[in-house]
Amino acid sequence: RRRSRQQFAGTRGAAKNKFRLGKDLFEQSDRKQGIERNEGAHVMAAVFLQMLCGAGLLGLAVLAIALSRSKSSTAVIYGATLAVSLVAFFGSVRWLIAETGNASDLILPIGLPWLGAHFRLDALASFFLVVVNLGGAAASLYGLGYGHHDPAPHRVLPFFPAFLAGMNL
Repeated sequence: RRRSRQQFAGTRGAAKNKFRLGKDLFEQSDRKQGIERNEGAHVMAAVFLQMLCGAGLLGLAVLAIALSRSKSSTAVIYGATLAVSLVAFFGSVRWLIAETGNASDLILPIGLPWLGAHFRLDALASFFLVVVNLGGAAASLYGLGYGHHDPAPHRVLPFFPAFLAGMNL
């Protein structure tokens, strides 16, 4: 009888040790996931910055409609579009240089209820964002000088930031 109790106690102790070992492994994986979550927060910032720039450009299109008859509307809209394009350009260059191996996703709860809107930033998307925003910044800089000579800027002005927002999305 004693031996069977000792054997049982031995197996119970082994089960406790196995459970403790599993618990330690889970704690380590939780810590590893916490680190990945922190890295994911850094990754999320890059996608979120690009989405903010797209929303800013759409907001500038609405502002261009409101300011279309003003004399200073061309300078305000082209200057703000230049600033937003440069922020998006440097954000995508930083992403392209620093995070080439990682891709980030952002799912927004808009659109179809069961699907949502999925946005992904990887090396290829970042390269195209560099090209689009560099071209947008150059066109905005050109528009600052050229827009003063346009007799009817309200015909073109709202469509420029809306076009850049569409290219960024």
